[in-house]
Amino acid sequence: MSGVLKIDVSETAEELKAVLAQQQRASQRSKVQVLWWLKTGQALGIYQLAERSGYHRTTVSHWLSNYRRSGLDSLVQVAPSAASALRIRVNGKAEITCFTWSEPECHAEAVHCSPERRRAP
Repeated sequence: MSGVLKIDVSETAEELKAVLAQQQRASQRSKVQVLWWLKTGQALGIYQLAERSGYHRTTVSHWLSNYRRSGLDSLVQVAPSAASALRIRVNGKAEITCFTWSEPECHAEAVHCSPERRRAP
């Protein structure tokens, strides 16, 4: 039958509920919630899961493919932020190589600092 998923959720409903309670990010909770709905029979297809979760059907399908391929741990793993590797260049030189919450060191060419905080190179 078209639209019915062929996926075996290996974790029990209780295990999924425990993992769900541990998640700190909404997107990670949604991924586990989708598996829980499948395990408990509350949703049987991608369209039902997408409607219940509020995510697009291709997103939910991607989550389930990831679960099939790598399991629950991989599904809820938080990917490192791309911003941590971002570099801002001024005059061809890397001025900021990572973001921190501390005050940045200011150089003469720095555009992010006030004139009184800028120092000579």
